[in-house]
Order: sequence, then structure tokens, then C-alpha cells
Amino acid sequence: MELTHSEIKVSGNIISELSEKIPTNIIALNELIKNAYDAGSPMVEIHLNSRNNTLIIIDNGVGMDEEDINKLFHISASNKVFGEENEINGFKRLTQGSKGLGFLSVFKFGNKVTWVTTKKKRLEFSVEFSDLLKEDDITRYSLPIQHFPIKSEYKHGTKIEIEMNDYSIKSLIDYFSEKVNLNKVLNSFIDKDFTIHLDIDGEKHNTDHSIDLDKEYREKQLFRVKYNDTDEKIVFNYRGKKIYEVNYPFIGYRKYSLNIDIQIYNLTGGRRANINPLFHKSSDGQLTPLIYVNNNLFNNFSIFNPDVMKAVKYESVLPQMIGYISIKSSDKDISFNSDRTQFSQNNLTDEIVSFLESINKQIQEIGSQLKRELSQSYEFLTVSKINKEKMLEDFNGNTLIKHNLLLKELVTHSISDSEITYKLFDNKRIVEIIPKEKKRTKQTIDLKMGEDLKVELKDINNIKTTITLNNQIQKEFDKNKPGLWIIREENDDEIKEFKINIQSPQKPKVEQLITDLNIHQTYKYDELFSIINSFGEKDKGVRPELIHDEGSDIIDSKGEITFSTVREAKLTVKVIDKKTGLDYLGEFYFRIINPSNKITDIAEDNNDFIGMPVSKSLYFSTSIIEYINELNMLYTKDEYKYTFVSSVRTLVELVVNDILDKKSIEKQESLSENYKEVHSLYSEFIEEITNIKDKQVISNLFRTINTDREISGFIAFLNLSTHGSARIITKKQVELKNTEIKLLLEYLNFLSK
Repeated sequence: MELTHSEIKVSGNIISELSEKIPTNIIALNELIKNAYDAGSPMVEIHLNSRNNTLIIIDNGVGMDEEDINKLFHISASNKVFGEENEINGFKRLTQGSKGLGFLSVFKFGNKVTWVTTKKKRLEFSVEFSDLLKEDDITRYSLPIQHFPIKSEYKHGTKIEIEMNDYSIKSLIDYFSEKVNLNKVLNSFIDKDFTIHLDIDGEKHNTDHSIDLDKEYREKQLFRVKYNDTDEKIVFNYRGKKIYEVNYPFIGYRKYSLNIDIQIYNLTGGRRANINPLFHKSSDGQLTPLIYVNNNLFNNFSIFNPDVMKAVKYESVLPQMIGYISIKSSDKDISFNSDRTQFSQNNLTDEIVSFLESINKQIQEIGSQLKRELSQSYEFLTVSKINKEKMLEDFNGNTLIKHNLLLKELVTHSISDSEITYKLFDNKRIVEIIPKEKKRTKQTIDLKMGEDLKVELKDINNIKTTITLNNQIQKEFDKNKPGLWIIREENDDEIKEFKINIQSPQKPKVEQLITDLNIHQTYKYDELFSIINSFGEKDKGVRPELIHDEGSDIIDSKGEITFSTVREAKLTVKVIDKKTGLDYLGEFYFRIINPSNKITDIAEDNNDFIGMPVSKSLYFSTSIIEYINELNMLYTKDEYKYTFVSSVRTLVELVVNDILDKKSIEKQESLSENYKEVHSLYSEFIEEITNIKDKQVISNLFRTINTDREISGFIAFLNLSTHGSARIITKKQVELKNTEIKLLLEYLNFLSK
């Protein structure tokens, strides 16, 4: 059997096919930056020059020797492990390149590329992409390398110069014109020991290592939230202070590590533009945290989506967040699609995506509740009032806080006599303390000035209490000071209040009880007078001394008096209060009458024509009184009916004239005109009556006669009763005018009094 061999040839077109693994200029640029990072360089310089269409990448890493160059051109072969930590050039770095495709990145920008690298020697070589594509067998392509000895001015590192085509340079310049894109390239590595310098036609930009989440738009910050796979706790910070933490088990099973550090905002009334563009999405400008895988930016905004809760529970959405999510892993399953925007799907990446989504939801749900609790309008207490008796010595103010309040441990409180003040940052709540319902005792005591207190109050000055006299604070009670004293004692169980009214002594008073006295009748002093002592007591501790006017009156030593003549008598009364020594001196007038001449009140069983509806005493002249008595006797005798009729008119004329005289009103010749004048005064008369019952009786009488018909009828009666009248008035007609006559007599009696 004959055995032959066939050679495998690889056409240069394979280079073109493999370069499609790097879909965009930015991905290609990121690959070149990763090469510098893997080389242990503390920095990388990127110079983009549109005038001469060049892109230059410079690093001062370890550089390459011939062996390294051979590895570079060994396409799709690498002994590196992605994510593995190595120390190179004095720096600890997580390996970035592992696919063996870094060499192809340079050809994304242009046809000709030149390398200058220094390690053990200074080496220079160039490759034209078009030459590679022409090769029938790429393995036979020979790469000429120039060797130069190292000079003192040479530094370790690598310089790559690419002659760019017009499209690529314009594409890069346009891309970097967006600040969001520029910042993401400059900060594509999260490593304080690695800086990216970008020079675009002389305009220089650098990685911003000063970015501090604590300083980003501080006035609108809500929470700083942290989590790491070691502690397995979600920690919420507010105003630089840890306010809440919750256990959240990590399920990475050592295949990857996770560190989350995000800043959540409440941008109500604020602007996203005040936050570093690094944390803005290039697509819509919305805020987003950045995901870094093995320290390199992962351009994915869906794995940790700030809007994740909108479809679940809208009130739990906290979409305004920025920060860093760092994933580190050297597991072989950590891989990406060609444009590094999605994980390649496998068990590990599915696990990472699922965990990030669940912890994102948990952060937002808890954070939303914390946000509500920190609101000044949030009610975190169970009551607004509490009874004093419930606050025992071991009272715990925390029992009034809602049991499910997440921030319960941060609530402080202080207790005063009237309220409990609770504070949760800016949220202040007051619980009113309702005083214990106390037993109340009230007592009112009337005392005379100088009189001792009753036995049950004898120790009142020893009570620690408040004492007032007429609403003015007093140091002690003084029985010799008149006025209203209020003594108030209060303890935990009872309020006692004593009102002590100390009367101030006044001059004694004498009130006249009657005015009409019968001749030859004996009267006791207490029948004539009511005497009030200095403390308002009637007939107690006082005795009147009577001084009578000249006449035949007899004053008895037993306190009795008799009058012997019909007249008006004056008595002078002197009273001295035995207890206070205060005195009273007054004059009183009495009318001494013959009982047989007294007008009798009209009653149901009384046949008198004329009587007094309300007055018990008469003050008008004796002549009118006697005239009325005779008129009443005449009324009972029918044989004198015409004499009676004419006599009534005479009485009316006498009374009307007396009223006008007392009112100082000029009289007319006509009786009817004079009566009209008196009738007009009745309303004034009624208003001046002080006794309510009397006023009611007089008002009813006046209402009866105060009609046009009654007024005109009485005036006609007066006119027909004149001596020149051709018509005779009957007794029956006179009886109908009885009300007018009674009212006239009451008015005269009122004025006479």
C-alpha cells in the first residue's frame, strides 16, 4: 500500500473572513487598547490625525521580541486565559486577549500598518493587508523584521501606526464627536493604574480617574447601593450613612465574582445633564449603570436595566441610577458576541443575567419603600395621640412605630410633658400626650370679710397650689380682702377648686314696704321697712331709729308707731350696723288716710264702677280719691243715673288736666283735644313701667282702646257729655268707657308716684 500526503493551504482570503469577527471600528480600537493593557502598560496613547490620515497607538508596556511577534501572527491561536490575573511590568492585570485575533484589529482601519516595538531589541515591521489577501497560501507569507540595537532614549513598549482610509477616519471622528461615546472609550477600563490618552487633531482627552459617585449631582442623590459576592448583603446608604441592609445570597458558585456600586437619584425638578455623560446611554440619553467584565466595559444596557420594574410594579421603579457593576471571571464560558454587546449564551452567562435581573428588582423594590419612608409626608407612626396613663415607667417609644417600617432602627424620639417628638431624617412626627382624666372637685363658699374659713378649709394656706383674687395671683389667702378668691390644687389624680366669695361690707339699706297708712292704726317697724345690713342680710344685726315730723304721732319703744291725723307724713330713718359700724340715714314719706275713703280694686264680686287694674297704692290727690269713692257709691243707685253720667265726664276732665299739668303740657279749651294729647303719651308710659306683670296688664288695656273706632267713640262721648249737648248719654254707654277711665287713672297714679 502506497501512502501519500496532501498539504493544507490557507488562502489569504481567510484573513478577510476572520476580520469580520471584529464588526466595528470601536470594537477594533478596544482590541488595540486591550493589547496595551495586557502588555502591562500604565497608559495607552491614541493619536488620530485627519490631515495625514493616520492612527497611532503607543504604549510603554513590555514590548515584543521575535517570539512575541510570531505569536501575534499566529492567527486564532493563544495560550492566554481570559480573565486570569497576571502580574506584568509591575501591574496586576486581568488578561483581556485570548482569541488570537488582536492582530486583525489593525486592518479594520487601513491597508498598511507599521509596528515599532522595544523589548530586548528595537524591532520594526510593516504589513499591507492587500498583500495578505493576494497570497495563495498565507502560511508561506514572509514577514521582514528590521532589528536595531536598544539605545538609551528608547523605552520599552510598542507603537502601531496605521495609514487609514477616508471612511474609517471620518467614522471615528464622527463617533468621538458625541461626548457620551468619547467618555465611554476613555473610561473603557475600570483600573486606576491604566490611563487612556486620546489626541484628535491636537485636541487632547484623558481617562477621568476623578469620577466619584458621591460627588455626582449630590443635591439630587437618593441612595448609594452596594453589594459584593463576599458579604452577600445589599447595603443602602443615605446622606453618607448606612440606613438599611438585607441579606441576598450569591449564587455564582465561585465561577465569577460580582461587585455592585450604584448611585440612585430622585431627579424631580432636576436634570440628567448635570450627571457625567459617561453614565448616559448613547441611544436615548437615559441614565444607566455601566457593566465591566474583567475590568473592560461591556456595552450592554439590558442585563441591569433601570426600567426593569416598570412592567412588574410601577410604584417600585427607581430608574434614575448610575454606577458600576463589575463581573470578574476566568471561566471558559465567559464569552461575547462579535460586537461585545451580549454574552454568548450558556449556563454561566444565563446564570449571571438571571442574578443581575433579580438583584436589580430587589434593589428597586426595597429602595422604593425606603424612598417612601424618607418622604416628609410618610406616616411612620401608628397613632397621633396617647393617653398619659399608658406611659408607664418602662414605656418604650418605639412601640408606636409601625412594625414593618424598614428604617425603624433610625427613628429617634424625645419625650416632653405634652408630646413625643419622633424624627426620621427630615420627617418629623408628633404624638400628643393626652393628660390623665383627673377627678374634679369644686366648692363655692360665701364669707363675710374677716370671717374665718370653715373647718374643712382651715389648712388651705398650707397647700402648694395656685391662689388668685379677682384673677390676680396671690401669695396666700387673706380673709380680710374682699373679692372672688379661687384656690386650685392639682396633683396626678385630682383637681380641687374652691371659690370663696368674700363680701365687702356696704352701707346698710332701708326699703319702704308700704306708702299708705291708716289713721289710728299701730304699725311695727318691720311692716313699714325692710332693712339690709352691711352684708346684704335682711333684718340681721340692725335696728332702725325713727325720727318723726311734728304732729301727734306716737312712737312706741317696742318698735311700733301710730299716726293720729290724715296727712302726708315724713319719717327720718337712721340705721347703724352693729358689726361694721356703717350707718344709713334716709327720709321716707307716707300718706295717712281714712280707710273708709280708699278706692277698692274691681274684682269679680265687686260692683264698683272705678278701680285700679294694677296699682296697690294711690299717689294722686285726696280730692280725686274721695270723688271716685262717691262716684262708686252713686253708681249703685239707679235713681241717680243721670247725675252719675255727668259726674264721670267731670272725673275724666280732672284726671286729664292733672296729667297734662304733671307733663308740663299746655291745655286746650276742648276736653277732647286734651284727651287726644294724653292718649299720644300712653306708649311712653308703657315703656317706663319696670314691673313685667304690670306692663303686660297696661299694654292689654291700651291695645283694647287703641283702635280708630274706640278712640273716635270716646272722643264722641266726651263731646256729647258737655252741658250744651242736645243728646243725653245713658249709664249703659258710660259703662262701655270704663277701660279708658281705668287707663287714665293708672297713668296719673304713675306720674304722681
